[in-house]
Amino acid sequence: MTSALEHMGLQIKTLRKQKGWSQSQLAEMAGLDRTTLGMLERNDYTDIGIRKVQRVLELLGKKLTLVNAGLPTLDELVAAQAEESPREG
Repeated sequence: MTSALEHMGLQIKTLRKQKGWSQSQLAEMAGLDRTTLGMLERNDYTDIGIRKVQRVLELLGKKLTLVNAGLPTLDELVAAQAEESPREG
């Protein structure tokens, strides 16, 4: 199973190739170094800022979106814990 970041790198590479752009061309349009774009496509996110990723995705007609991961919020956890605690009376 691939992670969301791995999927994003693959999508960037696929979309770039569909447009017929080289890494150098897309990198130049995004104001990045070609090696940075290559790192993004290889899922090497050690030193890539979110704004750089956003610029690349926008050029490819995509955008970053937040989705619910299905995990409980802190408020939900606190409420559940309060319900489980024995009530003193």
